Amino acid sequence: MALIPDLTTLPAILQARADRTDGRRAYTFLRDGEHDEETLTFADAHERGLRIAQMLGEVCRPGDRVVLLYPAGLDFICALFGCWYAGVVAVPTYPPDPNRLTRTVQRLQAVVSDSQAEVVITNSMILGAVQALWKVVPELESKRWLATDVAGDSATSPPFVVKPDDLALIQYTSGSTGRPRGVMLTHGNLVANERMVARGYDLSPEAAFDFSETDIWFSWLPMYHDMGLIGSLLQPLYIGCPFVLMAPEHFLLRPMRWIYAMSRTGATTAGAPNFAYDLCARKATPADIEQLDLAHWRVAWNGSEPVRADTLDRFAETFAPCGFRRKAFLPCYGLAEASLLVSGGPSTEMPVVKSVDSAALERGVVKPKEGLGSRLLVGSGAAQQTVKIVDPTTSFPVAPGEIGEIWLNGANVAVGYWKREEETTETFGARLAMGGDETYLRTGDLGFLDGNELFITGRIKDLIIVRGRNIYPHDIERLVENSHPLFRPGCSAAFAVEIDKEERLVVVAEVKDEAKDQAQELVQAVRKAVTEDLEISCHTVALVRPRTIPKTTSGKVQRSTCRKAFVDGTLDLIVAPIEEKLEPASGPASATPQDPAVAKVAEYLRAEISRLLNLPPDHIDLTAPFMSLGLDSLAAAELSAAVESDLKVRAYLSDLKHEETVISLAERIVERQRTPSGGAR
Repeated sequence: MALIPDLTTLPAILQARADRTDGRRAYTFLRDGEHDEETLTFADAHERGLRIAQMLGEVCRPGDRVVLLYPAGLDFICALFGCWYAGVVAVPTYPPDPNRLTRTVQRLQAVVSDSQAEVVITNSMILGAVQALWKVVPELESKRWLATDVAGDSATSPPFVVKPDDLALIQYTSGSTGRPRGVMLTHGNLVANERMVARGYDLSPEAAFDFSETDIWFSWLPMYHDMGLIGSLLQPLYIGCPFVLMAPEHFLLRPMRWIYAMSRTGATTAGAPNFAYDLCARKATPADIEQLDLAHWRVAWNGSEPVRADTLDRFAETFAPCGFRRKAFLPCYGLAEASLLVSGGPSTEMPVVKSVDSAALERGVVKPKEGLGSRLLVGSGAAQQTVKIVDPTTSFPVAPGEIGEIWLNGANVAVGYWKREEETTETFGARLAMGGDETYLRTGDLGFLDGNELFITGRIKDLIIVRGRNIYPHDIERLVENSHPLFRPGCSAAFAVEIDKEERLVVVAEVKDEAKDQAQELVQAVRKAVTEDLEISCHTVALVRPRTIPKTTSGKVQRSTCRKAFVDGTLDLIVAPIEEKLEPASGPASATPQDPAVAKVAEYLRAEISRLLNLPPDHIDLTAPFMSLGLDSLAAAELSAAVESDLKVRAYLSDLKHEETVISLAERIVERQRTPSGGAR
């Protein structure tokens, strides 16, 4: 393949592709998640990027930060290129959710403030919605807002020439409701990471400029996160192939849309967190398998959360009849501080699975073992940069066969955290105890190397990973303690526990002495607060007696010790964990609607919710708001899809938010059933 030398930034690569490729589509957005397509060529994206750059040039200077506020679609792609053509730093984030305004507006406000951005770009629809918030959030109103879908018809200025060392992105870490932390990535960091992805996935190791349709990339991942942005959107530009995308909500509403789109488009490369593969394997029916062709799916990367051997087996077995090969799986590991990828590939090899001694693993030693007392670990692929396994206390490399903290060095490693010099030095400036000039990124993750294969075994840091999202425990604990006055401030612990082969959220909280008779009310308050703010479910809420949460001498909660006590069953509980001995709902919750049709639908909904939450049906309060039941976004999407499939009527996700109850939703469904236009499409 013909190469163009000296193209060291992605904006330069886009310009070259716009000049050298014909009118074949480069970007395709499935507006409905299925057949309604919108497309762009590289030349289209280049031209629209120039027009947006011209708009920005009138209000910005090179190096300024600009917040990108877009829904999924092609507007975001052009806006990103527009920022780079203007020489400004892109700060991607997601638009406020009308159903969760308090949390999402607070995050937007925090990102705008922390990045010191004076300009926000979006489209006309989002701008109209945000303007309604300006009276309550004056800081946002004071910024310069631009709708890029009304940019001029042509651009007269050439693009600003960025250099590899120039800042390209500030990528804010996801999941936290506290002060966000921005990772600074240069244009050189991005190109280095795309080169690593190409090498790990056995694509061209350098940018090739003859447009190839041998590879077709597909993604439903959010484009404001590293996996969806750097791992999906930018790689097709780097290697020169088509990219097809759909909105995340279309996947959540009907996970099999992803698999059908892979079949229909002939896509060769796509990936997601482990939960997505598991979800599709559970949702697929024999009728689905008969209609699908997945023989062309060559790379199915799996990252962002622990990769499970049983998920790989189940997915491969489910979709083998339609051509999917287990060899296509490419487990990988990465983090925002390293742009994205750290390890992964090669795609020509089967995933590596090791059976090790669980007890030895807890002691930091890797010891082979089969059967009882063993644990299956899936390798995260070959290291694509310098990786050291280091004792986090002594900073000496550990011996082979021992577990330590993963330290990284490479051109893909970010330059640090935006406006956080002390944290940057601590995280990005680590040095080995034996000396040397090299500095390393401390990942906070634990693992070991077997040859060049990297295995992840756990985390030093207390991040909770649920369905690919990093959730900070102190944010959950703050929500818990503010949800009811009977919780003791500073006396709760949130952590993840593997339950039914999936990481699930557990909350342990101290309550005041008089709280025993109000246990169910307290648990409901916790579920409502966590689901509303973070859109995740609490699997277990354990209420414990005062002064029993383990703490350090300085007063910090010892989450790992608390987690061990929960697993061992040694917590000093005031009542049994809510999942085991929850009292059945009484009073209004057991009331039967007068309309028989509504009563029948309400019982159907009760059964579906109990299945999703793993609770007995009589524990579901028919008059409680959905948010208080603990349905997270994925469970709500599954309920909505089940209603459409079983009852042949739409149940929109917006129905499952605000103060909607099971009974009021049942009434709405029956009304739609009785209205000719209310049925499912």
